[in-house]
Amino acid sequence: MAKAIGLDIGSRTIKLVEIDGSPKKFRVSRFLREEIPEDAEGAEGEGLSEALGRILKEGRGQRETTITAMSAGSTVIREIMVPFLEKDQIKKVLKFEAEAHLHNYAIEDVVVDHIKVGEVKDQSRLLIFAAPKDRLRERLAAMNANGLDPMFMNLDLAALFNAAQASGTFEEHPNCVILDIGATTTNLLFIQDGRLKSLRSLRSGSESVARGVARDLAGDPARTAPKADAPLEPLTLDEDETPEPETTPDPAVHALTVQRQDDFITRVYRETTRSLASYSADSEVSTIFVTGGACLARGTLERLRKRFGMPVMPIEFVKDGNHELGRANLEEFNAQGAVALGLALQGIGAEGIHLEFRRDDMRYTRKFDLIKVALASTVCLVFILLFLNWLNAQQNLRTRKNEMTTVLTLVHTKYVRDLKTSYHDVLKDSAARLPGDSKDEFAKFGSWQSQVNKMHKHITSELGFNVQGVPPIRSALEVWKELFNRLQGVRKEIGFLVIEDFRITQKEIYFGGLIGNRGHVDTITNEVELIPYVKTVEPGRTGIDPKSKRVKFNIRCVLAPTTAKP
Repeated sequence: MAKAIGLDIGSRTIKLVEIDGSPKKFRVSRFLREEIPEDAEGAEGEGLSEALGRILKEGRGQRETTITAMSAGSTVIREIMVPFLEKDQIKKVLKFEAEAHLHNYAIEDVVVDHIKVGEVKDQSRLLIFAAPKDRLRERLAAMNANGLDPMFMNLDLAALFNAAQASGTFEEHPNCVILDIGATTTNLLFIQDGRLKSLRSLRSGSESVARGVARDLAGDPARTAPKADAPLEPLTLDEDETPEPETTPDPAVHALTVQRQDDFITRVYRETTRSLASYSADSEVSTIFVTGGACLARGTLERLRKRFGMPVMPIEFVKDGNHELGRANLEEFNAQGAVALGLALQGIGAEGIHLEFRRDDMRYTRKFDLIKVALASTVCLVFILLFLNWLNAQQNLRTRKNEMTTVLTLVHTKYVRDLKTSYHDVLKDSAARLPGDSKDEFAKFGSWQSQVNKMHKHITSELGFNVQGVPPIRSALEVWKELFNRLQGVRKEIGFLVIEDFRITQKEIYFGGLIGNRGHVDTITNEVELIPYVKTVEPGRTGIDPKSKRVKFNIRCVLAPTTAKP
């Protein structure tokens, strides 16, 4: 069973998630969280190294399958257009195109990767990410000091997207926004039709509330300000809530805190709506999802709902049955463990957005570890295919034996038992019959024999024994595999696709289900027409499914008849 560890190193905490299983059916076996000492202030120094040592010692996992990430707040993010559509062409010009947009760094001092988020005619729209090499080396040095050499170094927002995708969030809400409110940064992911449309990273998080209050009270020594690096804990106290007597805050401090909270929520709302307005979308955003430590503070979701005027909710990244976490730990995991979960999913081969910042002199050198998961999966797949082929051969052998037994029984009955009985009966009666009558009986006997011969030839011809020109039977597995490959070829183009009904016969293929919009039915129809033995393709009527609000469709493909083997 494949295992992997995702390690999310934030500005104030380190989160470790260990999972096992397959990409489609994984299980969270461990979730750990470690505070980075306050004097470290997020630097890649001694405080971070000590916190890493503690969490790795407690984790006791397979360190060679560890995936980590760079923070989006530590990278330079730009959106650019390049005059190419193919991946290979984009890779060749990526550094050259990115250099003009990096004003504070030389191109040789950063590692650049990208995400393709759209196409306009013959151009590609890219999000590029430039990570300073000095920050990467500091991060790797802190991990190497604790005996850890991560296999990959992704981007935290890409891992967050992968975790949400694996949880099925985008299947129910294909047009949404994810707000990841951390201690020092707030990240925004814009999702359209289940795919990443754009993202932003704001250099302001929940700590800005306490820091703002501290600045407001700097000239008033009589009042005690909250710690400058405190998280968004004051949101547990609403404006109209009466606190306990022993915890009653200073009214002035409380008023300033509420005002700073509102200012922070207002800024998040303003930046989100401004970004949404700059991207044209076929469908409006239906839901705002919130992750990060702010999810655990009471009052955050209510204030965001009031601002946005739409559903605002947390994401359930794991549910009962696929984790070994307690109820309290599960709530904390769903709020703070998403990035680490997305990284661990990459370690067991899950699909998603996989950036790589370990390049040049920081490249991962243990190459076998890079391919061992894929190699093990390939070996298992080959074994399964060989086993299925063996089962099919055994089934065909049993079928042929049964057919042979049937033919032999029929031949024995018609040619041995019935023929001998009729022959002897005719001989016994021939002496007592007139010559004319005897000739009639022998003529009937010859007719019977001719009929038996015709019947035997017909049966053997139908079964394909010792005859030429019998058309072969088309393999349903072959037809299914060809259709699956065609659908997989346009999967990224059409986005949402669910097959609910599927039938294969020697004459036709019929399948139907749910799809994102009616225009994608033509895309599937055109692709299926390219199957060599498909004669005609007949799309059925489409309609809106009342439950899922998706387009319901069906397609019937008439197959060309098989030809006889020479």
